[in-house]
Amino acid sequence: MYGQDELIKDIRYHDNSKKEWSDEELKKLYETHERLLDLVSLFCFVPRAKYLPLGPISSKLIDKYRTKHNISASTGFSDVAVATGISGLIYESKEAPAAEADTLDDDLVNAWAANLGDDGLWGKMLPQ
Repeated sequence: MYGQDELIKDIRYHDNSKKEWSDEELKKLYETHERLLDLVSLFCFVPRAKYLPLGPISSKLIDKYRTKHNISASTGFSDVAVATGISGLIYESKEAPAAEADTLDDDLVNAWAANLGDDGLWGKMLPQ
C-alpha cells in the first residue's frame, strides 16, 4: 500500500527519468487511494470525488487511471458502507420505546386517596 512519502519518491523518480507510469503502478496507487477512502468513510462523510487521502499530488495520476479504465470518481469500488449508510453499520438499530399506557401510578393514587396533599409535602417536591 502506498504512503505519501513513497508516492513522492515515485513521482520524483518518474519525473527525473522522464518515464511514463505503468498501468500496474497506477493501479497500485488507485487501489491504495480507494482503500484509504473506504477507511475514512467509516468514520465521517467525505466527498469521494474530491477527497485525496494521499494528498493533492496524487490527483492527476488517479484521474489518469480513472480515465483509462472508465471509472467514475463518485462511485469508486461501490463502497458498501456509503451505499447502505454508515450509521446502519456502526450503530445497532434500537426499537422505539413502547407508548405509555393511560394508567395512573398506584402510589400517586394512594397518596391522593389518603389526602396527603394537604400537609404540603407534595407541593415541596413538585418542580417549579
